[in-house]
Amino acid sequence: MAELSHYSARILPIFICIVWSLGQSPSASQLDPSRIVSVPVTVMNRNGEPVRGLNASSFSLLQDGRKQTVDSILEVAPITVGKGNVKIAFVAYDALRDGTLEEDLEPRRECLGLLADAATNESPISFFQIDQDGFLVVHEVATPNPILASALLQLDKEARFLKHRNQLEAKGATPEATSLVVAEADRLRRFRNGTVQSKVPSGQFAGPIGTLLLKLKGLQEMALALQSVHGRKTVIWLAGWFPVEVNDRAERIVFFDRVGALSPIVSSASVDYQRTIDLLNEAQISIYPVLMGRYFPSSGISDFAQSTGGEIIYKWDTLLDAVKRAEDRSTPYYLLTFHAAAIKSDLKWTRLKIKLSGESLRVRSPSGLFVFVPPK
Repeated sequence: MAELSHYSARILPIFICIVWSLGQSPSASQLDPSRIVSVPVTVMNRNGEPVRGLNASSFSLLQDGRKQTVDSILEVAPITVGKGNVKIAFVAYDALRDGTLEEDLEPRRECLGLLADAATNESPISFFQIDQDGFLVVHEVATPNPILASALLQLDKEARFLKHRNQLEAKGATPEATSLVVAEADRLRRFRNGTVQSKVPSGQFAGPIGTLLLKLKGLQEMALALQSVHGRKTVIWLAGWFPVEVNDRAERIVFFDRVGALSPIVSSASVDYQRTIDLLNEAQISIYPVLMGRYFPSSGISDFAQSTGGEIIYKWDTLLDAVKRAEDRSTPYYLLTFHAAAIKSDLKWTRLKIKLSGESLRVRSPSGLFVFVPPK
């Protein structure tokens, strides 16, 4: 019980920050990027181990082949809790996917199974949903495991889905926690059942452009909710269709439908795309997409993840396996800041190249970014 109290004390500030931030709306100053750009950089040695203790003079940064001065460097370690320094898993379910609600129920049950594994193993996890209404907290990491276990057991009575029910029963909450269990079960039930609103919308947000804008809106809200929590946050994004690729020749992002037909290029969507990446990097969030169902990886979602310091998780047997793979790849990384070179047009895609002096090291960083003039 003493360990649970220590654990709860460590994660309670995270819960408070998320609750407070959910009541905030992105202001113009938060969304308008300045000339200062943050770039995530992961450095590994030949053995695949993270290299720590580097300073700004260790890096050379090229923008479109021209050397830029690294203004500052911040080394950021993954956020952990408890005496064992256990990493917190932040999992975001992308509810903006095509198909029927019936087809969406099985992935949702898999997610509940992931929460059951976390409760059984006492692994810290926060679980969110991104839908057309934005960012929604389903399960918060500050909720004690006995509460989560009891809530899952309630849902299992309504419709069986648990594989190891007896293990959860050993974690069950005391009768005094009934009201907390009811509230947790209600949140999980709403997630399990899904809603029409969580599906790909119609009207003004129909088509690939609208789908992308709503996904970006939810990710922006998530970044704002987590920005006050210092430390690298590994967000496992249970993603659906990501209908975008970067076209550096056109200096815009391009959209495509299921048969590969391109939609008109929209400059404002390219700005929203880069704004989302900027907010995620400022909040020290790395996105690790895990494609569920019948979706296949695209270069667009890979580029997006890499721009935040993350990467696609390609091979996994269970969601728990995917989460562990993402956590294993989430090591300390660096955030470099520099003043982006001025541009003549209102929007330009610029290529980035980051090199290290000295011994041969492996560097992973974004291949480029959009630089644009904020609206007056």
